[in-house]
Amino acid sequence: VVIHPGDAPAVDGATGLPLDLEKVKEGDTLYVWTGPAMALSLPPQMSALVIVGNVPAGAAAPEFCEIARRAVSPAPGDKGNPTFALTGGETLEVTDKTVYTPWLTRQMVRMEDLNPGDRALVWKDKNGAAEKVQLLPGVYQGYVSTFATMHDVRIAVNGGFDAERDQGVPQFSGQRTDKGVMAPIRGVAEAAGYEVRWDKALGVVVSRDGETVFSVQPGAETVQTPEGEGYLSAPCLKEGGTTYLPLEDLCHWLNLYCSWG
Repeated sequence: VVIHPGDAPAVDGATGLPLDLEKVKEGDTLYVWTGPAMALSLPPQMSALVIVGNVPAGAAAPEFCEIARRAVSPAPGDKGNPTFALTGGETLEVTDKTVYTPWLTRQMVRMEDLNPGDRALVWKDKNGAAEKVQLLPGVYQGYVSTFATMHDVRIAVNGGFDAERDQGVPQFSGQRTDKGVMAPIRGVAEAAGYEVRWDKALGVVVSRDGETVFSVQPGAETVQTPEGEGYLSAPCLKEGGTTYLPLEDLCHWLNLYCSWG
């Protein structure tokens, strides 16, 4: 398999600083995480998400992870440490001694700054808790969180449902159908920084910085993008003056991470 590094972070496993790939020689050990896509070629080709090298002998390499939900702390009086849910179903335990660092910036990073969709490298102690968490460059435009009620599904953009922490976070009602959760296009897209307009010929048009991202007609089973047609898991729905798309499809086209509550 040929791995293309592209602009993926190359990290020194001992220091967390940039790794000079030009100094990597035959026989060196590299740890590489890739995306799911593989080119149908001989040999197969993939793109790297992150590359780690120079891991000290006898030491464990840091682990790559993607945050699925924000940290949950034990209830007052309970023992234990805060944990993050990770994409894939695993969890990440952090302690009051965990060190948080950014990648190639001087910004301050705290446990509270790690949000759904964030990617990180994690160095763990002998008990499996994080000693160091290095926040990697973001790949999403933001994230949505969901919370099911008796009547609908609440959708929050770039926040959650904590009454104190998430004051002012935009929230919307999603519709539950036999095809899944339908989310309002305009509300979610505008809260995530996109522009939305109605065009008689194209239907709902979503753009960013003047460039069209996609358009969709009520009832259609596809969206139209500058790259071509994209299929939906359920038809676009218009009800009561609001146009809806399946939440996962909408997140895909808006490049938002979807964190299910």
